[in-house]
Amino acid sequence: KDLSIKAGEFDNSLMGLEFSQPHHVNNVVTIYKQKAEGTKAIVFNVNIEHSLKVTDAFVQAGYNCRHFDGETDTNERTEVLSWFENTPGAILCNVGIATTGFDEPTVESIILNRATKSLTLYYQMIGRGSRILKDKSTFDVIDLGNNFHRFGPWGADLDWQRIFRSPNYYLDNLMDDEELESYF
Repeated sequence: KDLSIKAGEFDNSLMGLEFSQPHHVNNVVTIYKQKAEGTKAIVFNVNIEHSLKVTDAFVQAGYNCRHFDGETDTNERTEVLSWFENTPGAILCNVGIATTGFDEPTVESIILNRATKSLTLYYQMIGRGSRILKDKSTFDVIDLGNNFHRFGPWGADLDWQRIFRSPNYYLDNLMDDEELESYF
């Protein structure tokens, strides 16, 4: 609620400062340990500095975690993606790169470690866990950015025609607290 809006999205600079506070960074590791330990996970962070702090926290806690972002050179990016594909329980921290066009069906957990006002980005991030695999019938979403309360659960019925015609009104009034409670 306290994050300012810039060009229709939460201000990344201010959000990065908030989410980079030590208690938030440590919370990501704690929640992973409680809810998803041992699963292959993708963590969507606010910005590069924030993502590096989260990566370091996971590594310091003894987890096999790597970071990449849009500034990672091609050779390192290829190596990180190969590592992620072939490493059980790997944790991949990223900033805006493992969304569109990223396909690794072995992902078991998605951690939204950022807030967004974009329904499209919300679905893109969560969609990275929805890839079908013979022995995979579910995946977990850990939402630390309160996105669920803005957009509702992944897979909920949405009135796409109304979203197209009046996106701001529709998204601002998507679900009330009673509707959200029905998903718990």
